[in-house]
Amino acid sequence: GNSTNKGRAILNEQGATVNVIDCSFDNLLHTSSGAAIENWGNITIKNSTFSNNQAHVGGAIEHRGPSMRIKSSTFSDNKGNYGGAINLYTPYVVPTIIEATKFFRNIADQLAGAIRSEHGDLEVNESTFEKNAAVVYYGGAIAQSVGRLALSNNAFVENDDKNGAGAVYLRSSGGSCQMQGNSFT
Repeated sequence: GNSTNKGRAILNEQGATVNVIDCSFDNLLHTSSGAAIENWGNITIKNSTFSNNQAHVGGAIEHRGPSMRIKSSTFSDNKGNYGGAINLYTPYVVPTIIEATKFFRNIADQLAGAIRSEHGDLEVNESTFEKNAAVVYYGGAIAQSVGRLALSNNAFVENDDKNGAGAVYLRSSGGSCQMQGNSFT
C-alpha cells in the first residue's frame, strides 16, 4: 500500500472538479485525513471501492468541499478515529448525496463507524450499513452534528457503538433529521 504524510491517492483542491468512476482504493494509509481522497472542491464518485484504508480522520475520504456525490460504491474495512469510512465537514448549502452505496465493517476508534458529518447537510438513499462500529463514543453507522440529515430507504444491520446509538447518532443543537422507509435490525 501507499503511505504518506504529505499526500494520498487524490487531493482535490478548491475550485477543481473530479469524477472518480470504476476505481479501487485499497490498503492506503495517511497520518492525517482521507487516506484515499481529500476533497476541497467538487467530486463525483461512481462504481468505486474503498477497502482497508486508514487515516486519523475519514479513513477513506475527507470531504470539506462544496459538493460530493457518491453512487453505487462500496466502503469496507476502513478505519479512522472520526469517520471510519468518510468524514464530512461541509458548511455549504449543497448537500452531500450518497446513493445505492454499501458500508461494511468500517470502524471509528472514537465517533461514527461509517460516516461522520459536521456542519453540513447529508442525504443518504437506498444504501446499506452493516457491522460498522464506533469503539469509544457514538454512531455505529452515522454521526451527524449541526446540519440536516435525510435518510431514505436504507438498511442498517448490526451496527454498534458503546453508548447506545448503534445506527444513527444526532449530536448538538441546530440540526435536523428526516427518516423515511429505513430498516434497522
